[in-house]
Amino acid sequence: MMANALNKYGAITWISTHISSSVGGFSWPVAFTILVLVYFYTRYFFASAMAHISAMYLAFVAAAIAVGTLTNHCLQLVLGLHPQHYP
Repeated sequence: MMANALNKYGAITWISTHISSSVGGFSWPVAFTILVLVYFYTRYFFASAMAHISAMYLAFVAAAIAVGTLTNHCLQLVLGLHPQHYP
């Protein structure tokens, strides 16, 4: 529900473009580290892990691909296996 509302009002698009423009000037290891840390700490804005994943995962994958951090599959593996997803 929350992911749909955020997407409907353009928050996901705004987040991904804002993040990719913010870390675009860094080298890929620094940009990747920043993206993973921001992804981790935005978890505390959501009531559940599922709401966080469904709302933010695609935005961070799109931002990381736009910045050119890593390949699509490697990034999805890192964000998908992030320790916060497993209680």
